[in-house]
Amino acid sequence: MKKKTLFLSIALLIVLVAQNIVAEIKPVSYPKFIKAKSSKNNYKFELSNKKEDTLIYAESNLDVKPEYPGGVETYKAHVNIVLKNPKNIKGDIFVAFIVEKNGSLSRVAILKGIDEETDKEILKVLKESPKWKSGEKEGQKVRCLIPLFITINGSK
Repeated sequence: MKKKTLFLSIALLIVLVAQNIVAEIKPVSYPKFIKAKSSKNNYKFELSNKKEDTLIYAESNLDVKPEYPGGVETYKAHVNIVLKNPKNIKGDIFVAFIVEKNGSLSRVAILKGIDEETDKEILKVLKESPKWKSGEKEGQKVRCLIPLFITINGSK
């Protein structure tokens, strides 16, 4: 029970910190951007029309949240259907991933797993899953961090 409480506290802290950090970051809307390049203690600055797209939003900061076709419960069911689970293992996992602008998933991570073999299979299923509908902020598609609990139901 103590481990579960500690885990949930840490997970909540991670989500809260991520939301606060992401909430404070505002995309720059200038027509040109400055890139810094370093070589042997010299820095070269270049103007570029290409914005580096590294901004990741928390779900709570979006106008339109990312969504799996059919909803999150459908996604959880999809994971259970596709998951190869010959040992009939049951349990809860906590995962996090980024829904990219095109709906694909990246940076998939298991924050609380079941066992090494099952965790590897879950990672594979998540990485190969169908695309999501991407999130939007101010009418623009954006990248978004999604934390998610999934219950593994055992064999089909």
